[in-house]
Amino acid sequence: MKKYITWRLVSDTSGAVTSVIYTPVKEQEAEDGNGFYTATDIPQPDDLPGMASTLMIRLPEKELYYDYAKVTSVEKQITELKQADLDNKDAIAGLVQLVMSQSNVT
Repeated sequence: MKKYITWRLVSDTSGAVTSVIYTPVKEQEAEDGNGFYTATDIPQPDDLPGMASTLMIRLPEKELYYDYAKVTSVEKQITELKQADLDNKDAIAGLVQLVMSQSNVT
């Protein structure tokens, strides 16, 4: 079955697939030229625990493949943000103390 695939440029040699249209019509073609027709099957991603898959295209071969990135849990993100907040508060307190000591000198 003929499909139309659109993508956005990621690097000189690759792009991230933004859509796969299974029954394309001419009006759905990408105006920026970042699209192509194919009759090949869309590959299936590997099931890798803790990883998210992104359908990619290897340019100019127009070869589809998956790129994988580690997924960070919401709990871990919250912990990291809380630590960054504490670090910022410590830095601000240090700056306030420095400014107060400077103003006492003059």
